[in-house]
Amino acid sequence: MEEVAQEYQNQIQNERQSVQAEFNLMRGVLDCEEHEELLKLKNEAGDILHHLPESENALIQQSQLVRAVLSEVEHRLQGSTMEMLQVECFLTIESGPD
Repeated sequence: MEEVAQEYQNQIQNERQSVQAEFNLMRGVLDCEEHEELLKLKNEAGDILHHLPESENALIQQSQLVRAVLSEVEHRLQGSTMEMLQVECFLTIESGPD
């Protein structure tokens, strides 16, 4: 009977060691994957921060271009309005008093 109990204890000890070894292996894999993901995030953040001034400059240039185009459109609209008023005034003068 003592021999059976000892064999059972050995089997339990082997299973315990196997479970612990498997979990240690999984922890190692997870640690490696965590390290890789953190490194990717660090590189991505570095790339974004590196290109941020370029993006800001491009945005400023686009904003200035939009303002210039808007100003030109407003100027042309004012010119068209003045031309229409001049034509209306001319037609009123041409048609004479009623």
